[in-house]
Amino acid sequence: MIIAVDSSALIAIFKNERTGGKWLDFLLGLRGENHLAACDVVWSEVAPLFRNLEALERNMSAIGVAFSPLDQAAAFEAGRLFVLYRKRGGGRSRMIPDLMIAGHALRHGASLATADRDFMSAQFPQLRILQP
Repeated sequence: MIIAVDSSALIAIFKNERTGGKWLDFLLGLRGENHLAACDVVWSEVAPLFRNLEALERNMSAIGVAFSPLDQAAAFEAGRLFVLYRKRGGGRSRMIPDLMIAGHALRHGASLATADRDFMSAQFPQLRILQP
């Protein structure tokens, strides 16, 4: 099974936040039986934590998270999700990157490992959310 990994989990790990250890153990446990993937949006959000691309790749690889760029269908889905979100009264505090991450996970039939359960569950009830 594919597990899409959100930047919220990775940032907690790489910034050594209070929940970082739980997320690291959780993802390491998942990678034994699953394929962990992060889309290009997630890589972009995590990139500032590293001094160069090689350091980012090395750290993502150590956790077992592969690069999985958005394809045309996932990008289209993200745009569609954004319109639906705004029609339901969603504010601009959530922008297209969050929806691109969700669209990527939905496109690949993946579960999503994210610290942002409330928003993702409310907006995408069909998306299986995973947390430690």
